[in-house]
Amino acid sequence: MAVSRIVCRVVVLLGILSHVLGTDDVEIGLLSTDDSLLPAGLAEYTSFNCSSTSTCYFSTTAVAALLAIPQDTKIVVAGSVSITQPLSWNTSAQLQLIAASVIISQVLTGTGNLVIQVTQEVQLTGGGALAFGGSQVQIQYEVANGNFICVSQVNDPACVLNVPKSFFELVEAKTFTVYSIGAVANLYTGNMNFSGTQLKIETIEMLSDYQMQVNDVFDVSCSLTLHASYTLKVLQSLRSSGAIELRSDNDKADLEGEIVSAAPSCFLLPCS
Repeated sequence: MAVSRIVCRVVVLLGILSHVLGTDDVEIGLLSTDDSLLPAGLAEYTSFNCSSTSTCYFSTTAVAALLAIPQDTKIVVAGSVSITQPLSWNTSAQLQLIAASVIISQVLTGTGNLVIQVTQEVQLTGGGALAFGGSQVQIQYEVANGNFICVSQVNDPACVLNVPKSFFELVEAKTFTVYSIGAVANLYTGNMNFSGTQLKIETIEMLSDYQMQVNDVFDVSCSLTLHASYTLKVLQSLRSSGAIELRSDNDKADLEGEIVSAAPSCFLLPCS
């Protein structure tokens, strides 16, 4: 298939995981033990000197107060961030969580964007959900060269990171992005057939710094963007009730499956 170089939407790529000193873990919930370490007005909170040697306990009230200013807020830890109580804000502030893992067991609601960057996993457990109907939710997985993450109904033991298909049903957002970061970071998708399921997402974006491969049917009730910086392979059908955008920065693409969209789409061609 002849493929032309394409220019579509510009996607803002956020920074690589910062070097972190200090605490291993952060819990955001009922306890306010270390709220004094969150003074208003800072862009980044890291290197905490907490009352516990390994965990900082911040209240959701304190974190919501930072986002109410409004000012973009970044929390950086070496270990995990756990959110155990509902957290909401109604400003344009962006919350960015950078950690090895992020575990959310309650509902996060915001009118600003949510960016989560991890090297291990993001979990929505118990009553965990992300409600950002008018905003963007981006999950960034930073993986070592040659490793890959999988998005599918079934976990693949060969994948360094697995993102369950059910995760998408717990997200409400204007744009929900799964982004594989790394010089040779691969992103594979398996069974992503949402036929009959009305997702609360306007656009799903799948981004990879290197290669992306769609191994099974991808059928969604929203628009769909697939962007690989090096190679994009679509081996099965893509179906969308919105638009479909397929992009490969290096003009390397293999499209073998049927592509069906209900709106004007961009298939590896210049986009308006």
